[in-house]
Amino acid sequence: MTGKFWLHLIDIAVCTFVLRVILGWLWAFPRLLRLIITLGVIVAVVASLVLLELPFAGVLIALLTLPATIIIFLSFLPELSRIYQTAIRGNLFRMRAAQSEETVPELAETLEQLAAERKGALLVFPNQHDAEGLISGGEDVDAVVKRSLLRSIFDPHCPRHDGAVVIRNGRIIKIGGVLPLASAEGAEAKLGTRHLAAIGLSERCDADVIVVSEERGVVSHVREGMLRELGPTTKDALEDELFAIFGVRRDRAQDRRAALWSLGLWGVALVVALAGSFTVQILKERYLVEPLVQTGADARVQFTEVPRNYYVDGLATQSCTLQLRGPRNLDIPRALTVNVDLSRTAPGSVEINLSPEMVRGLPREMEVLRIEPPRIRFVLEKSRQMEIPLDVASFNSLPREFVVASYQVVPEKIQATVRDRNWKTSDRLRTLPIDLSWVSEAGPIVLNEPLNIPASIEPAAGTPRNVRVTVEIAPRTPVRKRP
Repeated sequence: MTGKFWLHLIDIAVCTFVLRVILGWLWAFPRLLRLIITLGVIVAVVASLVLLELPFAGVLIALLTLPATIIIFLSFLPELSRIYQTAIRGNLFRMRAAQSEETVPELAETLEQLAAERKGALLVFPNQHDAEGLISGGEDVDAVVKRSLLRSIFDPHCPRHDGAVVIRNGRIIKIGGVLPLASAEGAEAKLGTRHLAAIGLSERCDADVIVVSEERGVVSHVREGMLRELGPTTKDALEDELFAIFGVRRDRAQDRRAALWSLGLWGVALVVALAGSFTVQILKERYLVEPLVQTGADARVQFTEVPRNYYVDGLATQSCTLQLRGPRNLDIPRALTVNVDLSRTAPGSVEINLSPEMVRGLPREMEVLRIEPPRIRFVLEKSRQMEIPLDVASFNSLPREFVVASYQVVPEKIQATVRDRNWKTSDRLRTLPIDLSWVSEAGPIVLNEPLNIPASIEPAAGTPRNVRVTVEIAPRTPVRKRP
């Protein structure tokens, strides 16, 4: 339960972060939502045609889907580029007004200088409607609003000075744009092409447009087709006008509203992440259960909590076969054991039924269906303290001209604990076979040889595992033939 809790906590934290970033992008870039809706409609149409199995319409839509998706994607490429630039600058969560308080002074000073120098300018500030879709031509850029940059763009020697500069969220996103013109019929004679373009765009969307007249040096604001000349073209006066136009207050009220909106988006992201994490888990457990398969595995019988001075004897086999059921691709460990607890077992003949609870080392996803053999029989015997005589197993490879006249093993006996009911008092522990192929002359030799001790024999503490063997080598007496 604790593991699942931490997994859900991490899942909710990651999803909240991702959802908050996406909601912030949808808020700052409204056209991104249109891209998602458009792609969703395309997917829904294609899925419907597949379900209806319409022969020719299905083929036709399938052929048109890829080109249409590419065209739509390319049309939204400027927004995707701005999202990328926003991400690499680390501005993932900040909520900003259409134009920030820091942008207005730069714009006011630029407009003052352009008006004084009688240099024409056309600046577009999109709001909620899709103003960029009405602007053709130009170049997509991504730059901070700076006085020096704007003056360079509107310099008569710049190739893009006659076009419009589009500014969104305090950043220049397009230069040299061409706006749709309003009708010149009934227009005042003092209105030039820039003014008609500003009016034409504002009649089709809710963008704010600022125009600097090249002939008169007057700064005008256009909204919803209505043109209004701004007061004296001084920096302070233009700042006040721009603050009023963009709704940016110097008392930070706009920042407080943005902070509340940001907090609200965090709340929405957290609620969606909470609901989604637990809902997906429930649906996976209910409907996406992986099919189980049966398989087999070998396990070793292991006795635990064996009473002191007792041992297990007479066990026919120390391995068993497990029939398992679990997910198809789950790896089964090789070191499986069936642990038999003997802490409450009485000495003598014992029969124990093997159960799935005794299996150790198996993943939790695996279920034990059957154990073969289902029960084991053995004898719980009391170990014996015995004095066991020692001997030599054999002497090998002695040259033919010699024989072993005698030998002596020291010590002759050892004390040991015997865990073998078939071991008799007359049985001996022996050394490993002794190789004497290297002997070249008769006489005594002293060897230090290891004992061959079976697992059922445990020598007493301090007993050496090697013995000293003294061997008397004698020349072989030739056999005389009778005459």
